Amino acid sequence: MAIDCLSHDIVLTAVAFNLFAEENVDIAVIEAGLGGARDATNIISSSDLAASVITTISEEHLAALGGSLESIAVAKSGIIAQLGGSPLFP
Repeated sequence: MAIDCLSHDIVLTAVAFNLFAEENVDIAVIEAGLGGARDATNIISSSDLAASVITTISEEHLAALGGSLESIAVAKSGIIAQLGGSPLFP
Protein backbone atom coordinates (compact mmCIF):
# COMPACT_ATOMS: atom_id res chain seq x y z
CA MET A 1 0.00 0.00 0.00
CA ALA A 2 1.42 3.36 -0.98
CA ILE A 3 1.72 6.00 1.74
CA ASP A 4 -0.64 8.34 -0.12
CA CYS A 5 -3.36 5.65 0.28
CA LEU A 6 -3.28 5.61 4.07
CA SER A 7 -6.45 6.97 5.63
CA HIS A 8 -6.65 9.23 8.65
CA ASP A 9 -8.01 6.28 10.68
CA ILE A 10 -5.16 3.95 9.69
CA VAL A 11 -2.51 6.51 10.66
CA LEU A 12 -4.15 7.31 14.00
CA THR A 13 -4.57 3.61 14.77
CA ALA A 14 -0.90 2.97 14.03
CA VAL A 15 0.17 5.92 16.20
CA ALA A 16 -2.07 4.75 19.07
CA PHE A 17 -0.80 1.15 18.92
CA ASN A 18 2.79 2.39 18.83
CA LEU A 19 2.14 4.52 21.93
CA PHE A 20 0.50 1.56 23.69
CA ALA A 21 3.62 -0.52 22.98
CA GLU A 22 6.01 2.21 24.15
CA GLU A 23 4.05 2.67 27.38
CA ASN A 24 3.71 -1.11 27.98
CA VAL A 25 -0.06 -0.81 28.28
CA ASP A 26 -1.58 -3.90 29.92
CA ILE A 27 -5.20 -3.25 28.90
CA ALA A 28 -6.62 -1.01 26.19
CA VAL A 29 -10.22 -0.42 25.15
CA ILE A 30 -10.15 -0.06 21.38
CA GLU A 31 -13.11 0.98 19.27
CA ALA A 32 -13.16 0.03 15.61
CA GLY A 33 -13.65 2.78 13.04
CA LEU A 34 -16.16 1.67 10.44
CA GLY A 35 -15.73 -1.87 11.67
CA GLY A 36 -15.72 -5.03 9.66
CA ALA A 37 -12.98 -6.77 7.77
CA ARG A 38 -11.49 -3.54 6.39
CA ASP A 39 -10.98 -1.84 9.74
CA ALA A 40 -7.46 -0.81 10.81
CA THR A 41 -7.97 -2.38 14.23
CA ASN A 42 -7.98 -5.85 12.62
CA ILE A 43 -4.23 -5.94 13.11
CA ILE A 44 -4.93 -7.10 16.68
CA SER A 45 -4.58 -10.86 16.98
CA SER A 46 -7.64 -12.63 18.34
CA SER A 47 -5.39 -14.35 20.88
CA ASP A 48 -4.61 -10.91 22.33
CA LEU A 49 -8.27 -10.05 22.98
CA ALA A 50 -9.92 -10.52 26.35
CA ALA A 51 -13.39 -9.66 24.98
CA SER A 52 -15.05 -8.38 21.83
CA VAL A 53 -18.26 -6.37 21.74
CA ILE A 54 -20.61 -5.99 18.80
CA THR A 55 -23.02 -3.08 19.11
CA THR A 56 -26.22 -2.35 17.25
CA ILE A 57 -26.26 -1.51 13.56
CA SER A 58 -27.51 1.99 12.74
CA GLU A 59 -27.65 4.43 9.84
CA GLU A 60 -24.47 6.23 10.94
CA HIS A 61 -22.33 4.80 8.10
CA LEU A 62 -24.89 4.58 5.27
CA ALA A 63 -22.76 6.49 2.76
CA ALA A 64 -19.52 4.66 3.55
CA LEU A 65 -20.89 1.12 3.78
CA GLY A 66 -23.37 0.71 0.95
CA GLY A 67 -26.49 2.74 1.59
CA SER A 68 -28.67 0.28 3.53
CA LEU A 69 -28.77 -1.25 7.00
CA GLU A 70 -28.31 -4.66 5.36
CA SER A 71 -25.11 -3.57 3.59
CA ILE A 72 -23.80 -2.07 6.86
CA ALA A 73 -24.52 -5.35 8.68
CA VAL A 74 -22.74 -7.36 5.97
CA ALA A 75 -19.69 -5.05 6.07
CA LYS A 76 -19.48 -5.07 9.86
CA SER A 77 -19.95 -8.84 10.04
CA GLY A 78 -16.50 -9.19 8.48
CA ILE A 79 -15.04 -8.85 11.97
CA ILE A 80 -17.00 -11.79 13.44
CA ALA A 81 -14.63 -14.50 12.17
CA GLN A 82 -11.77 -12.64 13.83
CA LEU A 83 -13.38 -12.22 17.25
CA GLY A 84 -11.37 -13.52 20.13
CA GLY A 85 -11.85 -13.72 23.82
CA SER A 86 -15.46 -13.80 24.92
CA PRO A 87 -17.81 -12.24 22.35
CA LEU A 88 -20.36 -9.96 24.02
CA PHE A 89 -23.59 -8.88 22.36
CA PRO A 90 -25.75 -6.10 23.85
